[in-house]
This record gives sequence, C-alpha cells and structure tokens, in this order.
Amino acid sequence: MSPGISNSRTCRMLEFDADVVRKRGTPAVIAEEYVRTRAALAVAESSGLFAVPRITHYDAEAGILESERITDLTTLGQMAAAGDASLHRNLKLAGASLAAVHAHLREESRIVLQLPPLLQPAEECTFLHGDFTAANVGWSVSRQKLFIVDWSTAPMMGRQGNYGSRYFDLVWFTAFLFQVPSFLSFFRWNSEGMADGFLAEYAAHYIDFDPRSFARLGFALRPGMMSWWQGCERRHRKNWTCARSVAAVIVRNLMAQRWRLFLHRQAARVTRAAHPLQFVEQLRNI
Repeated sequence: MSPGISNSRTCRMLEFDADVVRKRGTPAVIAEEYVRTRAALAVAESSGLFAVPRITHYDAEAGILESERITDLTTLGQMAAAGDASLHRNLKLAGASLAAVHAHLREESRIVLQLPPLLQPAEECTFLHGDFTAANVGWSVSRQKLFIVDWSTAPMMGRQGNYGSRYFDLVWFTAFLFQVPSFLSFFRWNSEGMADGFLAEYAAHYIDFDPRSFARLGFALRPGMMSWWQGCERRHRKNWTCARSVAAVIVRNLMAQRWRLFLHRQAARVTRAAHPLQFVEQLRNI
C-alpha cells in the first residue's frame, strides 16, 4: 500500500493499493461521496458515455470508502501536458458526459451549494459532480472509456453541497484549464481552445446553455479560487528554488489574466435564438 495523502482542508485521506483507492474521512463527508458515486454509476450505465470506478467497500461508521483503481488512467490534465492528440476528442466527450450527469443524476436529499441565490437561480440548479476538473476526468486505454472520478464536492467549498447551478461544474472545469503545470508549458498551453471545445460540446447537449450565466458565476468565484490557488502554491513553494518560485508567480498572474479575458469573451457572446424576435431581444439585453 502506498503512503496516504492527507489534507486537513479536504477532510479526507487517500490511500492507494495495487487495485484499490481507499478514502478515509469524517463519516458525513464519506457518506455523501458514497451516495453520489452510486447515483453516478447509474447515470454512467444508462448513458454509455463514461464510466465510474465501482465501489468495492463502504464502512459508514468508520468513514471509509473503497473503489477500484483504474491503473492506466491518463487524466485530461496529463494529456494536455503531454500534447496528446486525443485530448480534443476527450474534452468533447467530457462535455457531453457532464451534460448527461446534469440531466440525469438524482439523489434523495439536496444539499445546496453555499452560494448567493442570485448566482444560482432555481432554473439553473441541478445535481452536481462538485469537483469536475481535468484531474478527475481521464481515459483508460484498457477499458476504452472516459472515467469520471472523485464524486465529492471541492475542498474550497468545504466538501458540502450536491445541488446548485449547473454552471458551477462548468466554471470549475474551465478555470482549472487555466492552471499550467510548469513555466515551459505556458507557451504551448491552449487553455482557451480546450475550454471552448469542452463548452461547445456541453452546449450541444444542453440547448439552454447561457454563456452570460457561465461568465457571471465565473467572475463571482474567481477571487476565492485565486486565493485558494495562491495558498496551495505557497505550501508547495517551501521546497522550490527562488527562480522556480518567481517563474510560478509570473505564470500564475499571466494565466489569471487569460482566464479573466476568457470570461469577458463568454459574457459578450450572443447565442442566435431559433426565432428572430428572440435574437433581437438577446441583443437588447447585452
């Protein structure tokens, strides 16, 4: 068994065996992930678009959840870093898969995300993945399937909430595309292209997609996410050289500006409606 990875801010510890991923945490957090993972397994089976690692063991009292380990999983983040030719195809598949999750994921209880109601009106709300990033979506060559893992709300949100604006999952995924793994990757890291491909495929499966609602939530979450990333970076920076630390700060600031410009571009988009009068009304509302 590999050493556990622990973080008090995530309320969980991860352990990796040869064929098992074991999560330990507070019973309430683990219970929520267990319920959501089971619901996601049903959506994966019915849609055929993606897969979810099957649960092998759950201990409610001890707060332990075990699932199969997909040993040959290559995450979308790893694909992007390696310049994998299949990245665009898998980004599109991720967009279609998330649309299926939002359309069909159901749980018995609703725990609403801690966001102002203005940012998640009722008509935009659905059950969520909660931590949908390029690190939690990947391709298995042996299974020939896209896998979506870690069905637990992001630590920045306190691991709480399974229900809220569908744009939360979309903002979360695209925001992390504007985080590069290294200074050298910056010059070939096409965040905008990856985000556009992902969002376009989601919108193809959800015709009411509103780029302005997406951008509004993105701008609202941006300060908190930037602060979270800076805190994570500071913890890692303790073991970095001075040159690496300076390069990381420069790249982070440059990518933050690219993300801001991307959100502005989304906010300025107008989707042509089916009826001409609706299209004119959209133009007036910008």
